[in-house]
Amino acid sequence: MATIPMAPPIPRRPLAKRAGVPEGKVIEFVMNSSESKFYPGGNGAFQRHVCVYVPAGYAGAELPVIVSADAYGMR
Repeated sequence: MATIPMAPPIPRRPLAKRAGVPEGKVIEFVMNSSESKFYPGGNGAFQRHVCVYVPAGYAGAELPVIVSADAYGMR
């Protein structure tokens, strides 16, 4: 049987800001499971830390969404 070596870890580095690129904002809040339509806490109540990035210039129109479950770079 062959052994596959593990890849080295990729170092995390902060994203660089670029001049002239509009910067949005991150809104952070804690959501109680009782407020969720999808995960109401069937096995007991819980809280979830949520971060939402709002693009610069957002005016309330529908936009595409990206969901990240790992909070990469948020803490």
